[in-house]
Amino acid sequence: MIFIDVSSDMHTHPFEKGKTKESMERFVERAIERKLATIAFTEHAPMAPTCKATHTLSMDELESYYVFADALKEKYRSKIKILVGIEADYHQGNLINIENLKKTYAFDLVLGSIHLHVDPHPETTKNFSDERLVAHAFDLTCQMIETDLFDGLAHLDFFRYALALRSSAYDPKPWRSHYEQIYEKLEQHTMFLEVNTSGLSKNFNSILPATDALAWSEPFRITYSLASDAHAPSQVAYMFTRFCGQGVKQ
Repeated sequence: MIFIDVSSDMHTHPFEKGKTKESMERFVERAIERKLATIAFTEHAPMAPTCKATHTLSMDELESYYVFADALKEKYRSKIKILVGIEADYHQGNLINIENLKKTYAFDLVLGSIHLHVDPHPETTKNFSDERLVAHAFDLTCQMIETDLFDGLAHLDFFRYALALRSSAYDPKPWRSHYEQIYEKLEQHTMFLEVNTSGLSKNFNSILPATDALAWSEPFRITYSLASDAHAPSQVAYMFTRFCGQGVKQ
């Protein structure tokens, strides 16, 4: 049985659209309405300029995000625990940047993630076969864990989105040994595994990692977080109750 805390949403993006303290506060209010004990802010951290990323905050936006989040953390201290963190993309050209961000800001958590469908990855993977693309994603994930720069692994097998853009189906079963290799590394490096519910509202039609793949993690001594990956207040704690009694214990 896998134990997951359904009272905490450990991956949200409250600053991305409104970029104001007020827009972020609506996420907090929604979390309180959902009776959560904890909500984690994890905006996309800026990447190194050489990565040419367009899906992340700028350095100026990161500063505003951090100041606003810290103020809300204090304002709502008696009502809900707010963690201020980032979702940092793994890429070899971005490692020094992540190290510098961690030195500059006192983040409560740093999630590691890989988005193969956006820069800087497509230039490398555009001629890959589907099988090679998946193998590449698993290799990058193992490399990411071994850096010890991250507290948790966000949306494992999100590379399925890159496959979906190719109209390719995905079956996790042939890749079981790769998942298990990742779980072993998570155990060795004391990183938590995120269970991300956003895939239930997208064309994945499942949580991330895939349901079968999540079950394969049970023999390993790893901890889990539950995450909505909310990009709007209404998405906070999305589908959290789905997991009770389905191989996952509250």
